Amino acid sequence: MRVFSLPMNVKGKGGVMVCSGVKWLALTMGVLVPASALAQESSADTLRSYTLGEVVVQNAARTAPLIEGIRLRAADWVETDAPTVAEAVRLAPSTHVVTNSRGETVLSLRGASDRQSTVYFDGALLTLPWDQRLDLGLLPAATVGSATVFSGAAPVRFGAGGSGGVVNLVSRDLGSDGRVLEIEAAGEQPRGGRLSGTWLERRGVWSSVVSVQTTQTDGVALPNETPLAFSQPDDAVRTNTDRALTSAFGRVSVAVSPAARLGVAVLHLDAEQGVAPEGHLDPAVDRVRFWRYPHWRYTLGILSGEARSRLGTVRGAVWGGRFGQTIERFTDVSYAALDEQQEDADGLVGARLVLEHELTRGALRLALNGRHALHEEQEASPNDEPTALARRYQQSIGSVGVEGDWQASSRLAVTGGVGMNALLSHEAGAFASPDPLTALALTSGATLDIADGLVARLSMGRRTRFPSMRERYDDALGRFAPNPDLRPEAAWLLDVGLHGSTAAWQGSATVFARRVTETIEVAVRPDGLRERVNLGGSRAFGVEVAGAARLSAALRVDGHLTLLHVRGFTDEETGLRLTETPNALGRVAVSRRPARGLLATAEALVTGVAYSAVTDGLTRLDPSFRLNLRAGYRLLLPQRGVAGEVFGRIDNVFDTVYFPQIGLPAPGRTVRIGLRLALG
Repeated sequence: MRVFSLPMNVKGKGGVMVCSGVKWLALTMGVLVPASALAQESSADTLRSYTLGEVVVQNAARTAPLIEGIRLRAADWVETDAPTVAEAVRLAPSTHVVTNSRGETVLSLRGASDRQSTVYFDGALLTLPWDQRLDLGLLPAATVGSATVFSGAAPVRFGAGGSGGVVNLVSRDLGSDGRVLEIEAAGEQPRGGRLSGTWLERRGVWSSVVSVQTTQTDGVALPNETPLAFSQPDDAVRTNTDRALTSAFGRVSVAVSPAARLGVAVLHLDAEQGVAPEGHLDPAVDRVRFWRYPHWRYTLGILSGEARSRLGTVRGAVWGGRFGQTIERFTDVSYAALDEQQEDADGLVGARLVLEHELTRGALRLALNGRHALHEEQEASPNDEPTALARRYQQSIGSVGVEGDWQASSRLAVTGGVGMNALLSHEAGAFASPDPLTALALTSGATLDIADGLVARLSMGRRTRFPSMRERYDDALGRFAPNPDLRPEAAWLLDVGLHGSTAAWQGSATVFARRVTETIEVAVRPDGLRERVNLGGSRAFGVEVAGAARLSAALRVDGHLTLLHVRGFTDEETGLRLTETPNALGRVAVSRRPARGLLATAEALVTGVAYSAVTDGLTRLDPSFRLNLRAGYRLLLPQRGVAGEVFGRIDNVFDTVYFPQIGLPAPGRTVRIGLRLALG
């Protein structure tokens, strides 16, 4: 593993610093504020670490080298006041997070579709198998201690999927004995609020964390002069964008011996929310989504473990969960007359096992992944009378992979892996179960130390995404035409980059390419129905630069920029534009972050030109520039066991109108005021 970071006087996990022998304060600060703000006695600051290949099977797992992953820690997104993981992962380069027409906040990496990326949490697949999506806007950031984002060819040990990247989340933990209570409260304008509490404790062989959060939002701010022709009676709040969320997470782990550790975790999410209607569609002519989710519930249990011996290391996770939601479709924008509803229920189980054997100059790993999913749905009229027979869908996905690392010389290290993935359909609703599908996964990479602080990197790989059950069979309450004949997507990925660092700065520059065959895209038919179809494929080329610099002990600047060119092709045509894929993504932030006292941050976000599908083809989505401002005051009272911060921020200061998708504007100017406390 090679990590580029600046030195600081820290010990433990997540930047925990032992200061004046007061361990509780060190633990508190490590989870409450950025580690850089704590370096009171050192001129060193900490910059975001660019980790080559961190993958964690469970919370205490080791890392493996070479395949690039960008690591973010809780300290990175605490200062952005991110309430959810959707807001937190925006900090990673080439990350595009938007709310789609179903009201789901989804992730895209380097222009890949949201279904091409997968999300893991403490070793378990968090992405819902039915749709191959996860609403990251419903996952609280307070439950997550770190996130590693693989934008290129992810290691084959992650199993099937991930052709567009992998996000690996790890839950909160303390690095040494102690206990911490965190409390956070925040209010939001136009209408909303959030309250959360987190308890972390470590005593000897035992470690535990409990986190509870509740969020209430009556609506998302609508930018002034937003050009929405339909379904927008309010000029200040976006139609039907209220949300209520309650979440709870708990994890207990124990070292059963000096060489083995077990952990049990439970995550529960309970939400109710509306879905903004597409404001460019005329309800008298088009099929407009007047939807609400009165019930959205996801519960996941995870058993994880690690054991070491002279022969090697075994790490694994077993999980099981239930997901359920109710979709209500209304007749018009008043949301008074219920037209139809759909009940969805999912059951999912899965397991991951990684066996690693260390060699004299490297390591070998065997990875086994398997998961099974059952989806049931029932459509009903407003009086709860079934309007169609209940439908059941079942499928299993499995994979086996082998990876190896080799330190060829003191400067050169290489890695390679091969895997086989398979999908087996058991039930397909009213359709005949299709034949099994198989796919090959490949990964390779190398790092070369060119000079002190300068490393060159190369990675290549092949990943496959099987079409989801919903893409093949679901009609989305009459909005889509099913296409059971969808074929898998296969992606070839290439990254070439340089990483450099000194005592005052660090950065990276990467050129990447992706070629996908059988790309699954949405087409609008003449009858107005949408249908997912396989294009001949797509090609993507891009440049990604990222870096951070310490201008003084308290002042730093960081940011990233991605320029992207993506086109699809068929047997007859080339140069086809893909939908909702911006040609540029950028972020730059200047922050003043002293150990105590006044704090300030200015953050600029840039999004390039994209295109969205309409009945007669594609329409252009204009680029945008948005400015966010933040101010706060940090207080440290180590003698009394108190650390806290009062903050205020304004997002989208200029109230810029930005459309990530036609008819669905991003939020306008939003004001947040909040308080954080940590008691040890």
